[in-house]
Amino acid sequence: MAEGFEAPLTQFPWVSREEVAKVRGEIASVMDELRRVREGLKGLEERVSRAESLSKDASALKGEVNAIGNTLNDLRNRVRGLEERVSTLQGKVLKLEGTAELALMVGKWKSETCSKCKAELCTAWRLGKDAAGTLAKRFGQDAVVGGDKDLWRVRVSKVPYLCALCPLYEPRAGGSSE
Repeated sequence: MAEGFEAPLTQFPWVSREEVAKVRGEIASVMDELRRVREGLKGLEERVSRAESLSKDASALKGEVNAIGNTLNDLRNRVRGLEERVSTLQGKVLKLEGTAELALMVGKWKSETCSKCKAELCTAWRLGKDAAGTLAKRFGQDAVVGGDKDLWRVRVSKVPYLCALCPLYEPRAGGSSE
């Protein structure tokens, strides 16, 4: 029997798939709203052109200018809302980046000091085809090694995040753990 523990890869140590999906959804929502604001601006440009053609009729021009002003106020409010949402997203991304950096730092240290790391390969974890495919897609084809009997190993120099929260970590005997 092969050495190690086998588990599917359902999340990365620094953030769950649900959190990433939520941030992606929020970004998509902001992009949709920006598209609508652009369409509103294009419509406003068309109304300004119409107003220029109505310049001979003062009452029609006044009504169009008032309508344009209302549209501008609406667009300003929507832009303010988008700015707030982008600011919130920036905060979330900073938090995710900080957590990812911490996981990277801890993971690198653990991968270099773990007794289960042999020639940059983790012998504690055995990956199935789906998990290996996910890692290869995200970190490059050389992030996983193997495939014999549907068994892959992680190249921890490419995916040190796996080591960051690994419950199977064991320091090398006689090595420094500082």
